Amino acid sequence: MTEFLLCLRSAWMFLSYVPYVDAYDQEDAWTEEDARAYASFMRSATGQKLANRASNLVTKSAVNATRATHKLEHSCGWANGVAAAFTWLDGHKPREEKPEQASDDERAEEFMQQFAT
Repeated sequence: MTEFLLCLRSAWMFLSYVPYVDAYDQEDAWTEEDARAYASFMRSATGQKLANRASNLVTKSAVNATRATHKLEHSCGWANGVAAAFTWLDGHKPREEKPEQASDDERAEEFMQQFAT
């Protein structure tokens, strides 16, 4: 119980120093156009280099966390934070638009036309 109260106190103190900012209500909020530009950059040669470096950093931090002999919690927390940061960045790519699929009736009609001749 004491540990829970200490964690709650730490969270309360953190929130008093770091103000909450709602990123979705700001004028410069992330738009679909921003997501497309980001995705386009990540497909470029420079973006691929950045993605490779990020992947290497995530792997390196995870390996370092498994080899840690002291301050294990810090190493694991660091590795988790690095992985979470790059996962968060990947989440800002545009939504994939699915092509419209033909209805079952249309597909049946196409199938029957193949054998009509």
